[in-house]
Amino acid sequence: LERLFVYGLLACAVTVLVGAILGGMLIRRALLDRIQGISQTTAAIIEGKLSRRLAEPHDGEELRLLTQTVNRMLDQIEQLVTGVQNVSNSIAHDLRTPLSELRARLEELAITRPDTDETYAEIDAAITDIDRVMRIFQALLRLAEIDSGSRRNGFVEVDLARLGEEVTEFYAPVAELKEIALGFEAGEELTVVGDPVLIAQALSNLVENALKYAPEQGTIAVAAQRAPNGLALSVVDNGPGIAEDERPKVVERFYRVDGSRGTPGVGLGLSVVSAVARLHGGTLALEDNAPGLRATLVLPVHTVASHAMVERSD
Repeated sequence: LERLFVYGLLACAVTVLVGAILGGMLIRRALLDRIQGISQTTAAIIEGKLSRRLAEPHDGEELRLLTQTVNRMLDQIEQLVTGVQNVSNSIAHDLRTPLSELRARLEELAITRPDTDETYAEIDAAITDIDRVMRIFQALLRLAEIDSGSRRNGFVEVDLARLGEEVTEFYAPVAELKEIALGFEAGEELTVVGDPVLIAQALSNLVENALKYAPEQGTIAVAAQRAPNGLALSVVDNGPGIAEDERPKVVERFYRVDGSRGTPGVGLGLSVVSAVARLHGGTLALEDNAPGLRATLVLPVHTVASHAMVERSD
């Protein structure tokens, strides 16, 4: 009996050992297969195939969650890389025109040697081209500064009613020259916590767009008011407006609708407004005014309150 018991134990030990070795080899092979799949996908992404994604496993909740997280990260990386490529192409395209015009003017001056008046006229035109290039870089630098989040350090209390009134008064002479009725309305004192320079820049961009597309003897209404989901600055005009399918695209950098290609601008105005809204935790809404466009910059109340609590804690 003792001998049988010992033999039984040895047989069980050998069986367990063999099973453990075989199980380890199977697990190792399964892991190596998955690692090889990850390596192949990663290698394809490195080669430039940004659309490749990891295959989700059918077993193992943890591995499936990890794969989904990595795929979402790859989606975000693809969007960022594509955005950088599009912006780079747009910058090259938008800079080529003013720089080509500038070179042509200077070359013509060097060849023809015109009289003084014509020379100064061409110099003024060259300065205009340089200013256009500088506006592009200033807008891009402003967008980079907003996206970095560094401007949150300068958040203070901002009176939207006073800010809207000042911006409207600043553009009143331009509206008068185009015979456009530009008005401002604020029902009460509306105070938020944010960057006053950026909020004023965003509202100025909306007013400039309205002045650019509003017809002569048209109307532009600027208002600061309470909204169902926060505090709002709105600019309403009776111009041609923006088609519904174009509205999500106009906030992209350098995107311009077909009807605006003959007007001054580089397609960064609404991108800045959208970035300012994101920085403050708000939204930019573009709606049909029938006719015209209603652009609304909304700052949520809970975001304003949270910033105020942070300042008090500091």
